[in-house]
Amino acid sequence: MKNTINVLFENQVNETPELIAVVEGNKEISYKELNKKVNQFSGFLIESGVKKGDRVCLVMDHSIDMIVTIFAIIKSGATYIPMEPTFPTKRINFIIEESNARYVVSHSKYDDIFENKEKIIHYDTNILKDFSENNIDNLNDDNSVMYVLYTSGTTGKPKGVMVEHQNVCNYVKAFKDYFKINTSDKMLQSSVCTFDIFVEEVFPILLTGGSLVIANAKQNKNPMDLLDLIKEKKVTLTSTFPYFLNDINKSIKSLDEIPSSWRIAISGGDTLRKEFITKISEKLRIFNTYGPTETTVCASYFEYDKNYNLDTIPIGEAINNVNIMILDNDLKEVEDGAFGEICISGKGVSRGYLNLKEKTNENFIVNPYNPEERLYRTGDLGRKLPDGNFDFLKRKDEQVMILGKRVEPLEVENVMLKDDSIKNVIVKPNQDVNGYSYLTAYYIQNNDKPDSITNIKSKMMDYLPEFMIPEFFVKMSEFPLTANGKINKNAFPVIMK
Repeated sequence: MKNTINVLFENQVNETPELIAVVEGNKEISYKELNKKVNQFSGFLIESGVKKGDRVCLVMDHSIDMIVTIFAIIKSGATYIPMEPTFPTKRINFIIEESNARYVVSHSKYDDIFENKEKIIHYDTNILKDFSENNIDNLNDDNSVMYVLYTSGTTGKPKGVMVEHQNVCNYVKAFKDYFKINTSDKMLQSSVCTFDIFVEEVFPILLTGGSLVIANAKQNKNPMDLLDLIKEKKVTLTSTFPYFLNDINKSIKSLDEIPSSWRIAISGGDTLRKEFITKISEKLRIFNTYGPTETTVCASYFEYDKNYNLDTIPIGEAINNVNIMILDNDLKEVEDGAFGEICISGKGVSRGYLNLKEKTNENFIVNPYNPEERLYRTGDLGRKLPDGNFDFLKRKDEQVMILGKRVEPLEVENVMLKDDSIKNVIVKPNQDVNGYSYLTAYYIQNNDKPDSITNIKSKMMDYLPEFMIPEFFVKMSEFPLTANGKINKNAFPVIMK
């Protein structure tokens, strides 16, 4: 049997046809009905010209329709590329163009976003009725690219990570085996579709027979509203950024406010701190996870234990069929306890970057300890603890995590330099008292074409999502220099948050 997500999904439909697959507000859909819609829409896509290996973008509200679209694109043999409608229009159109997408599936209310209207397909249930509800032949192979997620890039343009079916299949199995999920489980869907957490929310639960519970935009803005949704829909699992857990931990007055159904809280995308979970860890099983997009969602898990004798919370041990090593600059393993670069091999390592062969070859190398597989160099510093768990320290370079998403300060600089009012700029990451990263832009104004910070930020938002806009802007007459004439970033004033 081929190791593809669409085959595993059809197998699950056969096992649990009448169980509820997806819940959206007051609407819900069974596995059988979901699969019928998926088959109909995949039939429409194929008749519209989608072929095996094509790429199809989607810019949609989070809904049952979005889940149908994702699985339909997969079944048609194509690769899905998700984007949020709230993303900057220039970023959306760049990704559509750069990925050479055949189509973009969206809603008519978002038509103004797109430069090339000919590529738009409006998802509408009326277009489904003319197509068969039956399964189609599997059009994918183990190494077919299932999705492309775009992350921050140093060139000022995002880079697309190509993740194959076999990568996701391995992750789904590892997740199911580790967390022991079953048909009675309900997973909250609250992540943006462009981040790995979305993959973790959607696919393991729908390949188990459980239910996916989709939060709406309003609920996603308020942690306590999400807590109410967890209680109302009897959600059992969440996978979120650590800030959500911190907000809940600070907001509740009693553990009785934690819904009795909620049993597992998975944290990823940024550093989980003991102070964030002082109360809720008394009632919930909390897991810290780690893994770059390039190695498919997560590479390691750690179940929190308040008696664990370490100031920080480890990122745990490698998941099934994944290997983590700590290597020095010469790719030699360092001693346990010594810091080095976190390097990952195994079945989670993705194909690489779309249209960026040189960058792929730089980060994805032949594993010196097993020449038959590839090794991904994460650029993160970490160490292996005596008990076998791994500990994350920080990035080797200046890449930072902001709201759980990777940001290259150089990308922000390159966007700012497009502005004629800016002569030069340095974007520096700093950390607040809680250890969260934020950006400060230090810039030298072009006196011939001065502009306000409000206008500068407005122009930046044509290219960058909101989380990549620096929180502080410092206008300088010149940059301080070292004795060697280089810019001395350490001499820049620090704006404390």
